[in-house]
Amino acid sequence: MEIKEYFVEIMEDMKTPVIISDERVFKGDYYYDGSEILLSDGSFVEEGFKKVVALPSQIGWVYNEGPPHDHNRLWRDSRYLEDLHYDGFIEYIQKSQGKIYLLVQEICPNYDGSHINKDCSCKSGFIQVPVLYHDKVIMDSYEILKNSLGIFVY
Repeated sequence: MEIKEYFVEIMEDMKTPVIISDERVFKGDYYYDGSEILLSDGSFVEEGFKKVVALPSQIGWVYNEGPPHDHNRLWRDSRYLEDLHYDGFIEYIQKSQGKIYLLVQEICPNYDGSHINKDCSCKSGFIQVPVLYHDKVIMDSYEILKNSLGIFVY
């Protein structure tokens, strides 16, 4: 598995988190200008805007390894995903200075569905994108993966 460090910003309403990065914004990506989330049309995006890695509606899973209980869902093998507890998430973000680790996979930026974790003939280089489960990112808030052997951290 692979995880990558990103940052969480709380939008101006002080209730809505958005996960961002300093990565290049491609056409069709969302970016955050400090007050709202906008869709890139491919034209120049001004300096200082952040790429949106996860929209507020995509924040919802925390990686866990069990045991199963009413807030854990079996994901793969003996690995579980826990429902996000918003109050605990905000507290975690405050303690971590906004840092969060997400499960990611490498894809070709010219993604057509065939380049995931394979050699890419287009030579554009791979990028890391969050793994989604039921359209939500998987966070390593308990730092189980970050502190595990065999996990690649970007």
